[in-house]
Amino acid sequence: MKVSGTLFLILISIIFFSCQDIGPRAKHTKPSFQSVTGIRFTEVRRSFDSGLSFDERGYQLEPSWRLMFHSDDTVEIYTPAKERFMNYKIYFDHDSVINMGWVWLRLKHTSKDSVVFQVLSVEKKEISRERSNVYMTLYADQYIEKVLHSKPQILQKPNRKDSIFVRSKISDNTGDHTFAARKPVMLKSKSWMLEVEKLKVMKDKVDNLDPTDEYLYPEFHISIKKAYKDFDYSFSILVDEKGKMHFGKSMVMLMPEFEESRKRIMMGIMEVYLQNLLEITPGSTLGMPHTSTIVVNVKGRKG
Repeated sequence: MKVSGTLFLILISIIFFSCQDIGPRAKHTKPSFQSVTGIRFTEVRRSFDSGLSFDERGYQLEPSWRLMFHSDDTVEIYTPAKERFMNYKIYFDHDSVINMGWVWLRLKHTSKDSVVFQVLSVEKKEISRERSNVYMTLYADQYIEKVLHSKPQILQKPNRKDSIFVRSKISDNTGDHTFAARKPVMLKSKSWMLEVEKLKVMKDKVDNLDPTDEYLYPEFHISIKKAYKDFDYSFSILVDEKGKMHFGKSMVMLMPEFEESRKRIMMGIMEVYLQNLLEITPGSTLGMPHTSTIVVNVKGRKG
């Protein structure tokens, strides 16, 4: 049987590509920590891909990791919650991606002086590029002490770029969209008539890499005795750099026909009771007092 030239070429192509599939596929090289085994590292900088440790809301990334690699498969990490070092397995996935302790990371750099990781946000076994925008830089303890002649606490402080960013953000505070104060507003009662309690917010991650933290959303429960009548309102307040309160908005949706009257009542409660019966310390970031937003749940009782 004769085979045409065109058919012959097709058969050869099929055989060629079939052979290509049979061979072993390219494998990603597993990252090695052999060169840094036994070296203790301390995190000195955690920043977004912008290079800043603050985001637009005022959330601050803070370096906190301390670790030492025992092998390519085992690492010792300090766990703040338990106040001690604990051993964890290192699981390799692909493309320098590892799971270490409780977080997914991509190894970006390693040397006897420093290690750099990209923190990955993994959703349904897929890496979210948009949310994987945090980087961790760790220095060897010996490098910090012997070469830099410094201490981790000094290197971990926000840098000049952070200060410039924070200053620009607090100068642009407008309306309800204020920059969260890293050292949040403090409220203290000055009268037996009023009791105040700051709401505690539980962090949602052990590693503190992406927590819902108390300073981002300061919230207070306030009880007033001998009020002019019984009432229960929740609203936001903008506290400026001098401790002056400015009404924000109701935290409960109001019908249009009641909106203005309810707003006047809440403003009156703020101006008569809260401003006068509370000792107010304004929020600040990097030592700079500035306007920030709090939420108050105020309950008044006439009796």
